[in-house]
Amino acid sequence: MNVIVCASLNELPASIGKLKHLRYLEISRSCYVTSFPTAFCRLHNLQVLCVKKCQVESLPSDFNRLINLWRFESQGFKYGPNIRGFPEEYYGVNIDAAEDKFGLGCRFIKNVKQLRGHLVINNVYKLSKYHSADANLKNKDCFDKVTLQWGKWSTKFSEENKIEVLADLQPPASTKSLVLEGYPGVSRPSWFEPQSLPSLTSVSFLHCDRLRNRILNGSTGFSSLTDLIIDGCCRLSSLKQLLHPTYLPVIKRIALMNCRYLVSVPTERFGDFRCLEIFKLLNCGKINSESLTAPSLKKLMLDGSCGNLTDNIQCCSLTNFFLTGSSLTSIQLQMWNLPALQELHIKGGSLTSIGQSGHVFTNLTSLTISWCDKLSTIDGLLEKEYLPAIESITFADCMSLSMHGERFGDFSSLKDLKVSSCHKINWAGLVLPSSLQSLHLYSCGDISSFITSGLENLQSLVSLKLSWCSHIRSIPGHLWSSTLSSLQELQIHFCWDLVSIGGADDISEIQNVWIEDCRNLKGIEQPLKRGSFFIAKKKEQPVKTSSKSVWCMPTGD
Repeated sequence: MNVIVCASLNELPASIGKLKHLRYLEISRSCYVTSFPTAFCRLHNLQVLCVKKCQVESLPSDFNRLINLWRFESQGFKYGPNIRGFPEEYYGVNIDAAEDKFGLGCRFIKNVKQLRGHLVINNVYKLSKYHSADANLKNKDCFDKVTLQWGKWSTKFSEENKIEVLADLQPPASTKSLVLEGYPGVSRPSWFEPQSLPSLTSVSFLHCDRLRNRILNGSTGFSSLTDLIIDGCCRLSSLKQLLHPTYLPVIKRIALMNCRYLVSVPTERFGDFRCLEIFKLLNCGKINSESLTAPSLKKLMLDGSCGNLTDNIQCCSLTNFFLTGSSLTSIQLQMWNLPALQELHIKGGSLTSIGQSGHVFTNLTSLTISWCDKLSTIDGLLEKEYLPAIESITFADCMSLSMHGERFGDFSSLKDLKVSSCHKINWAGLVLPSSLQSLHLYSCGDISSFITSGLENLQSLVSLKLSWCSHIRSIPGHLWSSTLSSLQELQIHFCWDLVSIGGADDISEIQNVWIEDCRNLKGIEQPLKRGSFFIAKKKEQPVKTSSKSVWCMPTGD
């Protein structure tokens, strides 16, 4: 017998120990099984044990003899891969103290030797001091990542219980990544010290609402710490002490988010961090910093409400810059020293102007400006002498932006142009460069004066998308087989004035076609879907989040 799946049992008989080949055992419904017989530990080949609807109260003392057990699920407790929907390398233990009423998870940690990976304890405020002592977590070197999540009622945690449980939850010295979520303390845990966690490379403080300024104490720092994330710590006001090269000598990534009372962040001395590569500062509206100097920085994500940082940015190695300006009204490009910049994304509802550059962005290849409803002109940036290497331009949802579309034709290296919901652009006289490979136009004013002549020059065009483009009446059918012979993708949607694009034969060589909701179009039976658009898309997989996602830079809307 290799597999047993049953709905319910009153108890597990001792004779189950005779099933030497049993590898999988599951009880799928609630039942009266509260313990395992001693003979159960003879099942040396057992790999999966699932009793998550049984209120198991205890484990046999010889439970660690199940040397091949790689997944175990009980009420409020999981052991094995994919414990929180992460990829399989996130192997480990997940305990929910609110459901694990008998401390089974802590005893499992104590008794089983083959543990490894990621330890997650949810609802720590429900954890009994007797159960936390059983875990003996400090001496469990098998975990390289520890996540402690207190739960939303943690403020009701009794002071005595809080102190004792917190002491028992000291992570092992081997811990490389630590996440404290909802931690109710005013200062950092007593064991959060470099000598207690010498291997720590990543630490996250998430929604620690009572945490103030004493995150680090003493004269020595974390010599291995590369990643620091502080998110939603609303009472934290200063990071001057922590953000110092003495304490974080090899820090590479810093993310500060949603700390509404954070005032002091020493960005002007970030140049002392020789290894710093990524800095993220978002929704910290009281920051009082006037400059950012970080020669080693490569990726920067800033909220325009964070002091005057956007007025003075000196980062000679920066390649990616995402600026969201929820309260930012102007950008002074002449105050930026970003000679290595390759990708610039500006997003913000209050932005009204972008000043003259004064600098040539020699290496800038990608420019995106989105959701700038009040921005009327970008004359200070969209000039060929300032953007000699530009390859991708995206304007999205800039309702007030008024400019001549012919400027796009000045960029000889342009490969990708996307314009959506920018109704005031004047397209008259535009001739796009022959280098263009992708052209996407969505609700961007009257392009009828451009669309026919403008396509004549695009021999390299691979993708063409037109949506909600009014006033277009026709596209000559001969273009598809002559000038646009390289086209592999064609989408036309909601172009209600469009009457003709030739016939079905004219677009027969295009591999991927989707034409729909063009109510006056003749010669094409709609909806027309071909190629990749005809194949049903696979269901999207659930989004998996981890601390790694904090460091991802946005590439579009």
